[in-house]
Amino acid sequence: MAVAVDRIRSKTDWNILTISAPAAFGARWLVPRIVDFRTAHPNIQVRIDPAIRLMDPVRDGIDVVIEFSQGDYPGRQVQHLFDQAVYPVCSPRLLSGERPLRSPADLREHTLIHFDSPAGDPGWPNWQSWLRANSVAEIDPNRGPHFTSPNFTMQAILAGHGVALMAELVVENELAAGTLVRPFELPYPASFSYSALTTSAGSSNEPVGLFCDWLAREAARYVREREARIHEERPTPPVTGVTGDSPGRLPPIQRSGEAA
Repeated sequence: MAVAVDRIRSKTDWNILTISAPAAFGARWLVPRIVDFRTAHPNIQVRIDPAIRLMDPVRDGIDVVIEFSQGDYPGRQVQHLFDQAVYPVCSPRLLSGERPLRSPADLREHTLIHFDSPAGDPGWPNWQSWLRANSVAEIDPNRGPHFTSPNFTMQAILAGHGVALMAELVVENELAAGTLVRPFELPYPASFSYSALTTSAGSSNEPVGLFCDWLAREAARYVREREARIHEERPTPPVTGVTGDSPGRLPPIQRSGEAA
């Protein structure tokens, strides 16, 4: 019976592509871009499900599983998308006031917000590992609210309720807008990445192959754009020996059309 059902499904659902992805990755990265794939391949029906547990392409019948982890996927076809650093982030309001957050030791006076793995991944970023790596003692690494929703976590951080460990992709828009900041440039002491997992059989499926090719191109474009943005945002070293309002710095460049 099961074999018959599989045969029927292979004939009728050949154009259905099922993708499992972390909610934050789906909302922030995949969904805004997926329209380009659908436009290029209108006959492929795309279904995206948020990963609420550790998913497996074979066990769960998912065509493509996108994972955020340290990258150990035995027995699976793995397509690396891009690396991600994880940093403490908070509202800029926490940098001033009665208890300014200026060094890791200042976390003793602030709330630790925990973004726990929605899928129960034991290797997920956690405060205990970060505090230990940065020699911060006398802090209970488990205190503070715990969330498994990236949206709940983001709202708590934006409201100034505390500090959380977040991957770059999840907070890059807020960092660019200045609504969130990194209080110190001390990344999580382990490397993480987003990867796409398929099975050997699934990777030979035409919709899966087309999607993975598109995914690789989009990931490469994202990395190029991110590196270019980082290069543009990198501060220019001060130039000495130049007179002006600010010693050691060049006067600002006046763009065409700007009032003097």
